[in-house]
Amino acid sequence: MTVYLGSDDSQALDTGTVGSSEGDEFFRHGPVSRKLGGKTIGEYFLVAQIVRSDGAGKMEWRQLTRDFILPGGTILIGGIHTVPLGNQTPVVGQVNHLPILGGTGIYRGARGEQISTTLSTDPWAAKVEFLFTK
Repeated sequence: MTVYLGSDDSQALDTGTVGSSEGDEFFRHGPVSRKLGGKTIGEYFLVAQIVRSDGAGKMEWRQLTRDFILPGGTILIGGIHTVPLGNQTPVVGQVNHLPILGGTGIYRGARGEQISTTLSTDPWAAKVEFLFTK
């Protein structure tokens, strides 16, 4: 199943050293559609926190959860994803793979992988593919 995400709101909370550093948090929510810019069929909510930056200061690792509210139920994904240091979002073309942790309704017991590709950053948009194994 493939869906597209937009962004109604994106916020950052700088909790540590000024600038991008461990502990900083990011929040985003927005519409979900079957086509890029298409009719809204649901929404998503994302929370991410920087848990590590590499020694060279070029990459951040973020612990992320994203909840999808879709017709028939919800899907939860989560795990670690990477973002170039100092960017609030992954760069255009960046692909992240995260596990599907479960779901409700028609997605109850869902497992598999979510593949997210950033399509644009201003405004932010992504293509999300759900590869269900269960």
